Amino acid sequence: MSDAVATSFEKTAVSVVMSVYNGARFLDKALYSIRDQTYRNFEFVIIDDGSSDATPEILAGHAADDSRISVLSQQNRGLIESLQKGFAAASGKYIARMDADDVAKPYRLEMQVEFLTSNPGIALVGGAIEIIDSESKVVATVRSPSHPEGLRRELREFGNAIAHPTVMFRRRVLEEVGGFRSAYQYAEDYDLWLRMVEKFDLANLQEVLLGYRRHEAAISHQHIKQQALSALCARTTAKLRLEGHPDPTFNVDLITETVLRDLGVAQETIDEAILRNIRLQIEDAIRSGRCSAAADFVRMARPHAPADKVACASLELNLRAANASAPASEKRKHRLMLLMADPATYWELFKPGSKYSNRQPI
Repeated sequence: MSDAVATSFEKTAVSVVMSVYNGARFLDKALYSIRDQTYRNFEFVIIDDGSSDATPEILAGHAADDSRISVLSQQNRGLIESLQKGFAAASGKYIARMDADDVAKPYRLEMQVEFLTSNPGIALVGGAIEIIDSESKVVATVRSPSHPEGLRRELREFGNAIAHPTVMFRRRVLEEVGGFRSAYQYAEDYDLWLRMVEKFDLANLQEVLLGYRRHEAAISHQHIKQQALSALCARTTAKLRLEGHPDPTFNVDLITETVLRDLGVAQETIDEAILRNIRLQIEDAIRSGRCSAAADFVRMARPHAPADKVACASLELNLRAANASAPASEKRKHRLMLLMADPATYWELFKPGSKYSNRQPI
């Protein structure tokens, strides 16, 4: 690193913003991964969003040990309001995001500050992630387009290509585009990136910046459905704005199917988006060793696709789950859940004489 860049580092203030709600299980590792960064000139703003577990005590201990940490406590209001509060309290020229169950690489902040300092035309930089399980075992590595034009195209045409917990952005950019919109629950970051790329260039580093944890938390159909609706609406309204039309969602409280239909989105397109997101979330769970998530596919997918299409996809996903690497207890859980939730698929996979019939008895 050059002396000029090192000097600019000393003058640059970074605010790392984290929201946590009942995150005691993995919180220590997340906090230490920021405290132990090679880049030292930062403040760490943490919002305790009404935690009732050991989170407040863990945060208090770290704040007592490290003067860079400030903890703001509130009643539970959800991620979007918590992050807005954290951004308002942040004083840094650059703002970095962090989640309470992830693990930042020690060079993360230094690499991102150096990149933004060297590339004044870039407003936000994310990076590659390692998907890790509850034991911090790496199960996959995910890289997204790095060049601004390729990233802009990916965001507009396909979906979110920036890992939210990896981002660092210029504070002025957030102020100019207006921050998160609460209506876009579970895709608030994607909506924000789409509004940013209308005015600014964004980028991703190809280096792994973060261990992105996937663990045993249950997959919520409501969460997956809302995420799909919000993401589809974010892409739809981005297209409207590009065509010179006003964005009619600035005043809505929540993105719903009705909102999308009013924007001219066909019900078939809405159902396809929900079904696609269910599949993606279950595939991700299987990769992370939670193969039992596949047993829930039929229940979640049934309202959004014909029975034959659901049955075919269920067989495919549960076959993948049966072949996946997972603890014996998780394999047994998968079989038991599948027998109760989707007997037809269960007997197709585990009928006497099948490849899996003698494995992990229930």
